Amino acid sequence: MKSLIVAVDGSEGSKAAVHEAIALARDLDAALTFVFVRKPPSSMLGHPFYDRQLSYHMRRARQTIAEAVETATAAGIRSGGEIMEGDAADEIVSLADNRHADLIIVGHDHTYERFAPQTPTGQRDTSRGIREFVVGTGGAAAYAFPTIQPNSEVRKTGTWGVLKLTLHASSYDWRFEPIAGQTFSESGSQACH
Repeated sequence: MKSLIVAVDGSEGSKAAVHEAIALARDLDAALTFVFVRKPPSSMLGHPFYDRQLSYHMRRARQTIAEAVETATAAGIRSGGEIMEGDAADEIVSLADNRHADLIIVGHDHTYERFAPQTPTGQRDTSRGIREFVVGTGGAAAYAFPTIQPNSEVRKTGTWGVLKLTLHASSYDWRFEPIAGQTFSESGSQACH
């Protein structure tokens, strides 16, 4: 893996993700791109309020990106940042596709799910698609999957644990490791593009 994309929003969890990404980038000799996706301000606010809200959100986005890039640069990691506007999931997937990313990992509070490599429009694509993991197995109350999404390969709810990723220069391995006393586990490997 030559570059990693890290979504940031200025939260404590986001700041922790920056430090984890720096460690991964160092191990892989990879560059980092930090992305801040903001929702467009409501046009219902009226002119002076709209301008103030837009100005506030842009300042916050620029500051968040600048802090992440500064932290990475101080650690000797090549990095840059982008500010995008729209739906966070759509924009992150689009950026990952444009950068030919191999993997997207997102957090969730209740479930574990692994998707087949797919395009940003949700079409299965084993040659250029991006694999996605949704990992939310830290202990929040479990619930059933209301609808099975296209390209969902593995889903589990009610098992707590962690997703362990081993990143190599041209591939990655994954393994879901449950906490003691639980048995669900799954693993695999994937070559990078």
